[in-house]
Amino acid sequence: MSLDEAVSLMGAVLPQLERWRSVQENEERYGAEARARYGDETIDAANEALLDMDPETWNDMKELERAILGQLSIAMGIGDPESNEARKLVTMHRRWIGLNWGHEPQDEAYLGLAHGYLADQRFVDYYDKPCGHRSHGVSGPGHRVVTGPRIDRGGFGYFNQNCNRLETYGY
Repeated sequence: MSLDEAVSLMGAVLPQLERWRSVQENEERYGAEARARYGDETIDAANEALLDMDPETWNDMKELERAILGQLSIAMGIGDPESNEARKLVTMHRRWIGLNWGHEPQDEAYLGLAHGYLADQRFVDYYDKPCGHRSHGVSGPGHRVVTGPRIDRGGFGYFNQNCNRLETYGY
């Protein structure tokens, strides 16, 4: 085997190993919880979609994930869940979820995901930390969930009026 052939082979194998490792880590961290909540069939299908993803799509998805965090920071800085920046975030995140799930999420499922994000401090922390924000919880005076056609395709915004910032991301 020539050096060029070995490099080409590694280029084909490494992305698959990265996807497998990602699925394995998610199963170890969240697998039991996710399977109890959504069922084995749903989780197996999502894992299969990730494992079957071609390297270009995988790289695009990882890049989109990084871009979402940057866009989140912009949207949080504006603080209006109906802004163009929040709408752009909706589109980006919804696309990312579609890549992860292997299909475009239906509005009801997507809104359910959003409420799940808001109720789980792990997700709030994941999205707040890169933006330099500290979570202030998801209930209490000044908090509201905005749903409906004002945000692209039935999405939602979560705006903390006390802190004048967008609390979440998932659109």
